[in-house]
Amino acid sequence: LRTFITPSIVDFAQSIRLGRLDLLLTKPVDTQFMTSCQKLNLIRSLRGFLMFGFLVLYIQHSYPITIPTAALAFVFGILGVVGMYALYYILATTSFWLENIWNLEKIFFSMLEVGKQPFDIYQGPLRLIALYIIPVAGIGAIPTLIILHRISPLSLIFFAIATISLFIFSR
Repeated sequence: LRTFITPSIVDFAQSIRLGRLDLLLTKPVDTQFMTSCQKLNLIRSLRGFLMFGFLVLYIQHSYPITIPTAALAFVFGILGVVGMYALYYILATTSFWLENIWNLEKIFFSMLEVGKQPFDIYQGPLRLIALYIIPVAGIGAIPTLIILHRISPLSLIFFAIATISLFIFSR
């Protein structure tokens, strides 16, 4: 996310503010793709690959995990990234109405702090909101719960529907 999406989305908000978005809208390419994938930050991708490698090594030594479980956790991890992207893009589109969102990245990553908290602290309506309506709690928790075998298939289905719906809404 910080390699591909964050640099472009921050630039997208500035393009709206400075009036450069009109040039992007005239190109025969999907506008959301064009505004999301213009810039790269390769240094952050190296960090991400190292973190992913350490995560795989830790899981491999700490938990007995089967290939189907790992594949399911990976798919839901990717789905979580899609959900984070959709939230970030929705937040960035508020630049159309709010003139100067210069701290867009700080707002988004502060919102994701909710997802770093232990999943069990969310109860009742807060759990419903944080998992299915604005699925920030499930972004990191769902793949972990899959590896630990502590999540029901129905919860996985609802989370998948929530993140796909959020992506469609961002379109």
